[in-house]
Amino acid sequence: MQPATTSPDSTQLVHIGRQPLYDWAGHVVGYELLFRGAADEVEASRRTAYATSQVIVNAFTEFGLEQLVGGRKCFINLTRDFLVGELPLPFDPDHAILEILETVEIDDAVLAGTARLVQQGYEIALDDFVFGLGHERLLGLASYVKLDLLIREPDELTEVVARCRRYPGIKLVAERVETEEHILLAQRLGFDLLQGYAVGRPQVLTAVPPRTPTSRRCPRSCRATRRCPTGCCGRPTPPRPACRARSRRSATRSCCSARRRSGSGRR
Repeated sequence: MQPATTSPDSTQLVHIGRQPLYDWAGHVVGYELLFRGAADEVEASRRTAYATSQVIVNAFTEFGLEQLVGGRKCFINLTRDFLVGELPLPFDPDHAILEILETVEIDDAVLAGTARLVQQGYEIALDDFVFGLGHERLLGLASYVKLDLLIREPDELTEVVARCRRYPGIKLVAERVETEEHILLAQRLGFDLLQGYAVGRPQVLTAVPPRTPTSRRCPRSCRATRRCPTGCCGRPTPPRPACRARSRRSATRSCCSARRRSGSGRR
């Protein structure tokens, strides 16, 4: 793994972004993992189910969480598919904090799925939280609430912070902290963590996938049969069928050898 550099063979590279979250002592307490389609991409080009899936797949197959976050927490954006259980989470609760995007519609299925994840030990973060969009239904389940300092006036932000503080155990993250004034405002309002260009810019990391058969795209057949002929997706590889022609030849050789030893074979 290495910091991103431009390369003429960039189509062979895998990129992932990470942005640190700091406490008031200046310690990095975690990283948010971000989709990056190119090494020189400063901001995410998409926040879709595809982008979310790519971040998760790349984090656990091409990099490894230990290399990405060094034992710290990682904040990973989740879409509805993951929340309601249609897509499995490939990590345990000790490794990740699940961020629910503001674009996710909160209905009964999402509420039940989030509650189930919390019961399994996962921590939940509400990203770009705004009252009135339905996400307040999740405040009783959340461990973190991220508030965007760029889109709110100080008076509005003060009111939102006060309402969030009614829920014990929630840590407030000041998001998009880009000026010294933002830092002072976050300190005055009692935010717990800081994230933004004023404290730490995103870093794009690049990995080169190994050129082995296991790096090939998984064929469609293994998705239906749940058995992968290449082993590229972690499903069990089916046993290789015995070759009938080879078996017949082997049997013939064994038979001839036995006849020679007994002296009854033709010369």
